[in-house]
Amino acid sequence: MSSHVPGDLKQTKLSHKKSSRIIQALIVIVIIAMGALALKPRLDDLKLAYNYVTAQIFKDIYNLKGSEPTSSLDYKEPSSRELKEDLLSFDTEIRHKAIEKIIEKKDTSFIPLLIKLFNDVSSVDSDDSEQKKTTADVAREAVVKLYRENITREPGNLRILIPLLDAASKGTRAEQLNSVQVIAELREPTGLQVLDQLSKNSSDKAIIVAASKASKNLTPEYGPTQYFESLSSTQSILLFVVVISCGLIVIFIIWNLFRRPDPRLIFVGLISISISLGLAILVNTEIERVAGLNSSAIRAAATSGHPILIRSKIYAENCQYPGDSRVCHELAGVCDIRNVQSLIGLSDTEPDDLQNYRRLMDTSSKWILSRLIATNANKPCIDSILRKADTVVCKELLKTINELRITSDRIYDLLWTLSSSEFQDCDEEIFKCYEDLKSRPVWEY
Repeated sequence: MSSHVPGDLKQTKLSHKKSSRIIQALIVIVIIAMGALALKPRLDDLKLAYNYVTAQIFKDIYNLKGSEPTSSLDYKEPSSRELKEDLLSFDTEIRHKAIEKIIEKKDTSFIPLLIKLFNDVSSVDSDDSEQKKTTADVAREAVVKLYRENITREPGNLRILIPLLDAASKGTRAEQLNSVQVIAELREPTGLQVLDQLSKNSSDKAIIVAASKASKNLTPEYGPTQYFESLSSTQSILLFVVVISCGLIVIFIIWNLFRRPDPRLIFVGLISISISLGLAILVNTEIERVAGLNSSAIRAAATSGHPILIRSKIYAENCQYPGDSRVCHELAGVCDIRNVQSLIGLSDTEPDDLQNYRRLMDTSSKWILSRLIATNANKPCIDSILRKADTVVCKELLKTINELRITSDRIYDLLWTLSSSEFQDCDEEIFKCYEDLKSRPVWEY
């Protein structure tokens, strides 16, 4: 019998070593899986970068091919003056091509001329035979695209909206109807006052109906975006993987204790469990921070004084154009100092090196602050915010007012209120803002 003992011990050691390797491999796989899920946003950014680079390469190749001389005359990009002449041409096709070129150039200086084309009902050739478009339809679509591009790039600039709001309130019937539709498509809260005035004071029934409908549908309804659903799915999978892996590691540790305990393996297992549970707590906390994107949850986050709650909701919704964001619309309506402080603190909340993430937060916060000031300028809550402003809030509000690129008597009043506050030291910035306001167009909305 003694001759079989060494063989049994050897077999036991081999079995124990085999099980140890299996659990070590399992731990490595779990860690790699969790790492891949955690790095998914960075992989998405790499994918975007790859697509951008390849698109630029193909564009350069196409340009090289296109640069080969096909005629004795080289192609010359039309100047702004030529495009303006084309927009005023009697030829519908020439006007249509000029509009396409303006969209390609993303030149917002043509918006007033495009708004004038809202009166043009001449037909435009379309690939879709069932849908006949007029020049006014094409011009309206171009105005929407130009505004969306510009607002995403300069979310705090309200000056560009003046031609649209002027046309909606003072333009011809066609200009009013098309401008109302543009405001609705842009989901622009600064146009709400104009829409309300049209629905109450207009003598044209069609304008009243259009303005009332646009006013009701101005704020986007809550509905989970594709990104939100993808993010929630990833978080759920991550929690599932973490819980299952923790359970397996616990079972292995218990099993190991009854066989031949290996302190090193037990220590590694406990470390893995700690890391997994920590990650699970972080993910679960992030899920609880989002806590839905309905009005009550968003407004509760706005008045909580915790920027991270707002950050989580903006990130979970991930609307690159802030007008499409329910979160941005709701936050712009919360006229409270805590909301303003939270929005200002977004840039310092869990900083990340992902450019798309930073751009989303920056665009959203600027859009919200500018609309908050513009739509609540005549309300006492704004004066209350300014009186409670400290140095940081003072400077950020001055920055926001500067980025509005407009002036009004009420803005002068706001600066006076801000200068009378005892809790900040930004008199120099206030004086500079006073001087800059003199050369800006008047905002009457």
